[in-house]
Amino acid sequence: KSYYTEKSLLEHEQRKLARKSNQYAQEEYEVEIIRKDGKPRILQVYRKGVFWDGSLHELVIYQDITSRKQAEEKLRLLGTSVEQSPVCIVIANRYGRIEYVNPAFSLITGYSREEVLGMNPRILKSGYHDKSFYKNLWDTILSGKDWVGEFYNKKKNGQLYWESAIISPVADESGTITHFVAIKEDITTQKKITEELIRAKEKAEESDRLKSAFLANLSHEIRTPMNAIMGFSQLLEGESYSQEKKHEFVEIIQKSGQYLLSVIDDIIEISRIETRQITPALTRVDINQLMHSLHKRLQITIPEEKDIRLVCESDDPEKNVFIETDEVKLQQILTNLISNGIKYTEEGYVKFGYRIEENKGIEFYVEDTGIGIDPKYHNRIFDRFGRVEGDVAVRKGGLGLGLAIAKAYTELLGGTIRVESEPEKGSLFTVFLPCKIHSESIRKEPGKHLSQSAGEIQLKILIAEDDDINFFYLRELFTPERFTVLRASTGREAVDICRQNNDIDLVLMDIKMPGMSGTEALKEIRKKCPSLPVIAQTAYAMSGDEQRILAEGFDGYIAKPLTYDHLMGTIETVLKKKNLL
Repeated sequence: KSYYTEKSLLEHEQRKLARKSNQYAQEEYEVEIIRKDGKPRILQVYRKGVFWDGSLHELVIYQDITSRKQAEEKLRLLGTSVEQSPVCIVIANRYGRIEYVNPAFSLITGYSREEVLGMNPRILKSGYHDKSFYKNLWDTILSGKDWVGEFYNKKKNGQLYWESAIISPVADESGTITHFVAIKEDITTQKKITEELIRAKEKAEESDRLKSAFLANLSHEIRTPMNAIMGFSQLLEGESYSQEKKHEFVEIIQKSGQYLLSVIDDIIEISRIETRQITPALTRVDINQLMHSLHKRLQITIPEEKDIRLVCESDDPEKNVFIETDEVKLQQILTNLISNGIKYTEEGYVKFGYRIEENKGIEFYVEDTGIGIDPKYHNRIFDRFGRVEGDVAVRKGGLGLGLAIAKAYTELLGGTIRVESEPEKGSLFTVFLPCKIHSESIRKEPGKHLSQSAGEIQLKILIAEDDDINFFYLRELFTPERFTVLRASTGREAVDICRQNNDIDLVLMDIKMPGMSGTEALKEIRKKCPSLPVIAQTAYAMSGDEQRILAEGFDGYIAKPLTYDHLMGTIETVLKKKNLL
């Protein structure tokens, strides 16, 4: 049992109240309210229990911190935006020392934040920009202006990259510059795309220019031989010219016609290449025979005023060398290269041949002592419509398609073509074709030519030709002493004549005939005369046409315009195969 005096009892109660007031510790928190006018406000509340005048009281203080909270939110949002920004943000002091970089900086450059703090941005220099570039940059930002430009910088791993940048000065209240802020973005991909677009645009413009020049040149290359053909044809009608002079006119007409035909062939071939309408037709090709055939055919194309020798070399002349390739396209490749050499060589030689590379393939070469080609044009000469600029190219004429066709055919056959040349030092073109090589000793067998059989063999020939002019020309080639000529103007008529005449020795069949085509007529003729030799004579003369037509069952193929020698040679070959000669 306790006893308290009045004084001690009072002190005891005060101590109890004091202890109770201490239970109300200081408390701070924020609360959002809506004012009477409807506007939201943020208040900071301060609460504390106090003992005053013998009683326990609660002290509450309210402070409007709306403006401060809004400012803090802006700072938080700004900080988050900077940290999460996909562009690179760098803050440096007035001396150029880095004080802040965001994560995008590390992602782009490869440097961590810790590695660059206190460093100078020059650690990113690649050496691409000169001193004047950086002087202009510093002069601009120190004057209080923004600098806008592009850097070609280097990452930590040494990789080079492009970035666009805006660098702005930051000043204090007195206007003194204290910091610089750089906002940069990696534009390497955009830069590459832009450069590719520029190159594509330049290439398109160059292509348009070349095509325009090509069309203008085409007009010239067609009209020039046509002028000779039409002009000298009119002169042949004159009575005042001697036979020798008229013979000269005929030679000019023939050469002009041959040149015009080559122009047309090149145009059609390049069109087929552009539209990918060509496919290789692989056959077994006798290379030595092909080489000798090219030499014989191209030797006569050398102008008399040129002092050049056409030399054919063989890797192994004592053997027949065979490869599997497209003979027509290979022949066209070599013809274009050799013809080019003849065109641009005035004296010396044009030499062509081949070398066998064991277990690899075969390499053909064409070498000349001509004017040569500047190395800067080595790639361009193989482009469509591309040719070396200059007076010589203009004087020599041509469409500039020969080498483009040669390159396209070489690549179609899985090979490569290249050139070695310098001005005034001639040129060397090489074509490598990967293929298997087969060789065997040459066996020479005597044979009888159609031209040697004059007076011995009388042939009855059916000419299936709907065009009167073409028939008239063919009829004139077959002399009545050796040939009996029949004519069919349609495919159906050709079939009927063959059925009615068992003594026909040979048929020259035009492929494109009215009504029944030449191919359809052949099938009908074969039903009654399966062994009758039928030669296709046609204006379908592009690469692959011969193989396609022979595959349809024809015994031979000859393309228009045809010559006497070519016609007789084809007939001779077909008759020998049939053992009729």
